[in-house]
Order: sequence, then C-alpha cells, then structure tokens
Amino acid sequence: MPTESDSQKPLALLREGLSNVGKGDYKAALTNLLEAFALEPGNHDIQFALFDLLSHTDGYELPPSFTKAIALVARQGHHDIQLLAAIVRNQYNYSDDIDEITEALRTCPMGEPLEKTAAEAINEILGDPLVQLVLIDAISISPEIEDLLTNLRRFHLATWADATLDTIAPAAGNADILPALACQAFNTQYVFAIDDIEQEGVAKLNEAFLQDPDACSENLIALVASYTPLNILMETLPEDVIDRMTGKVLGWPEVMRTLWRIQVLEPRYETQIQPNLQKLTALPEIAQSPVREQYERYPYPRWQTVRTTNSIDLRDYLASQFDASTLPETPEGPVNILFAGCGTGKQVISLGRAINSKNILAFDISATSLAYAYRKTQEHEMGNAHLALADINLVGTWDATFDFIICTGVLHHLDDVSTGLNALQQLAKPSTSLLIALYSERGRKASIAAQTFIKEKGLGDTLDDIRAIRDHIQALPFN
Repeated sequence: MPTESDSQKPLALLREGLSNVGKGDYKAALTNLLEAFALEPGNHDIQFALFDLLSHTDGYELPPSFTKAIALVARQGHHDIQLLAAIVRNQYNYSDDIDEITEALRTCPMGEPLEKTAAEAINEILGDPLVQLVLIDAISISPEIEDLLTNLRRFHLATWADATLDTIAPAAGNADILPALACQAFNTQYVFAIDDIEQEGVAKLNEAFLQDPDACSENLIALVASYTPLNILMETLPEDVIDRMTGKVLGWPEVMRTLWRIQVLEPRYETQIQPNLQKLTALPEIAQSPVREQYERYPYPRWQTVRTTNSIDLRDYLASQFDASTLPETPEGPVNILFAGCGTGKQVISLGRAINSKNILAFDISATSLAYAYRKTQEHEMGNAHLALADINLVGTWDATFDFIICTGVLHHLDDVSTGLNALQQLAKPSTSLLIALYSERGRKASIAAQTFIKEKGLGDTLDDIRAIRDHIQALPFN
C-alpha cells in the first residue's frame, strides 16, 4: 500500500522544483517537476509549474510518453496552449528528420505518391497529440514545423491539381493532419510562404470549391482552408448553403468540426452580434482614430485558450503579486471589476476567473475586438461579465465605482494619457486598486527595431508585405 510519505512526494517534488527555479537551477527543476508530473499528472499546481518552466527554457527533448501525457491533461482545459508551443519547438529544433521529410516533399514529382518512409515520418510528427494540439489551438513557433507544413500544403495542392476532388487524400494517411494544418494557417493569419505557381493553383482551387461547395469532400475543404479563410471565401454564398454544409461537417471527425467552427461558425457569430453590442459612450469615427481603425482591422490577440485558476479574494490575489504592506484596505468577498480597454477579452477571463468577483464590466473601442471577447466570455460561461463599447476618455461621468480597475496596454495609445487616467480615477474609491500597464522604450526595444527595419524595406501591413518581411528576417545572418 502507498504510504503517507508516498502521497506527499509529488508536492515535495513540486516545492523542490520551484525552489530550484528560484535559484536558477533549471535542470534540477525540470528533473523534479517531471517526476512530480509523472506521479500526479492531474495536479494543476504541478501542471502550471512544469508548463511554465518548459515554455521558458530550451535544450531539452521529452520522451513521447511525456508529450502525450501533457497533451492529454492540456486538452481538459485550464491551460493556455500557446505555452506548449515552446515544447514542440524544442522537440524538433534542428531536427535532421524534419529536414529530410521536407526535402522529400519538395522533390516528389507532381502526381506521384510520397515515399512510404516519408509519409510515415510525417504521420509520426504531425500526428503527435501535442503537435496536433498546438497546431489547432495555438501558433507554432517552430521554424522546422512551419517549413514542413508549408511544403506539405504545397504537395497537397499539387496532388489536387493532378487529380480530382474525390481522389485527394492526406499524404500521410492521417485524416487529422490536413485540417490541423488549416487550423494553424488560420491561427497565423496565412503568413506561410507561397510562390506564384501556388497562387495560381489556389485561385483554381477556390473557384472549384465555390462552383459546388456541397460536393466537396472534407479533405478538399481542409485544403481550401489551409490557403484561404473559409469565412472570407464563403461571404458570397447563400445562408442556406452554409447551413447545409454545416450540417454535413458536424457529422465529420472532431478536428474537421473544429476547423469549421473556428473558420466559419465563430467569425459568422461575431459578425452577427457586432450591431447589437451595447454602447456606453460616444465613439470616435474610425477615420479619425488610428487606434480604433487598427483594432477593427486586426483584433489582437486572436487567442484560442487561456489559463484559468480557482478564484481567490482580491486582497489575496494582490498580495500574491505585490508587497502586501503597500496595498490599500481591500474589501473581502466578491468585488466589482472594470477592464478598461479589454481587447479580445483574454485578461477578462484569466483575471475574472482568478479573482472572486461580483460583477465585471469590460469595455473597448473596437467592435471587432469586443465581439471576439463577447463570444469567448460566453464560451467560458462568464455570466457576471458585461461587455460594452466605450471611449476611455469619456467614462469618468459614469455613476459607478469599482474595487479593481485593470487597464493594460491602453493609455499610451491616447493623445493625452492624463485624460484617460483621470477618467478612470473618477470610477475609483479610496480602497480601489488600479492595475496599469504601459509600453516602455526598453521593453519594446526589439519591437521598435523591427518597425524600423520594416520601414527601411519600404513594406506595409498587407499579407504580401508580411510574407516579404518574414523572408527578409529569415535571410538575416544568425548570431
């Protein structure tokens, strides 16, 4: 029978691992946290500590048993899958196997099947549960994986061009790989490299899809979606056609249903709810507001998953983040929270779940961003969260006060920072805590350098420009 000391071992390993992190001994920390995870994989504290460490370190390679276990617990919720993209990057960093597979895809004659060994290797890598999870719910940060996906997509397009809609089949024989690739293309907003020949092929592919979308197989739809967002491509289709296709897709495998959800159903729902969003103040005209114009065009981040934890009182939360002796007298129990400039709502859910809250009000200047946030709060069943459109400069006249006001990444966008800050202060009580985050020159040094580099190249923000920027960056010497 397990002894009491055996049952306490995972927590002892967790404490030791966290102590190792504090001392900068990441190798020892990884050993302890991996052992703790192996003993008690369902413990959220162990999961959070391990995933945080794995996402901020490199130079390791985990056995498949661990990556499968990580994918299994991560799929159950509570985690930000984007953190796990670092694990995938480390697993395949400088992988000779991926280089060989990618070369096999590049050199395979048009119309010919892929070599069996290459197909099996693709299935082993892209069929891995953790890789699949990252492709579907995050943005892969592995150049090797991106190169493989880019060439696999090109291979499938060439196969389609040489065949028919009914004969296209996944190169690796795994039906989940092509829709997962399409999910990743959508998550990255289609920045993958594409050449002129592909562009011509994509035009023909889209034309074939639109001619008779009902006749398209799931593989063909996934291939189309790997090059073009379905919600944009299908804008001209009648509603009854989209509804009919939705009924058909919902009978297909889970990954294909997920692809349809994120590329068709969710954008469609966001578009439908935008006209009905509550407006609490006047808004500047888009033409007169570069900030509003930017976030209407590019809601950011377009996140899929978020880390959630059990809620604690506001004072306990603040004491975990700051010196408790400097904190104001904060009320116990549920509090009222304001998110000023909530964007797409990720912080609304992560902090809104972490803090014992009575009512949450979140506002933003962008209807596109707010519609995204509205959908996500519904998805996470945030029944006490109320979202509305508002201009931060005008909220000071509201007859309301809040116990906690969060304003991150907003004030520095204003023509006059003091106007927005003063407006928020009108909504504060003596016991209110304000959490303010601003850009800094030091913190954004790399971003500023990138912006300067882009301007020097004379490039803008179109998709072709972004691809060109990435080509320039990849051509830079590595040092």
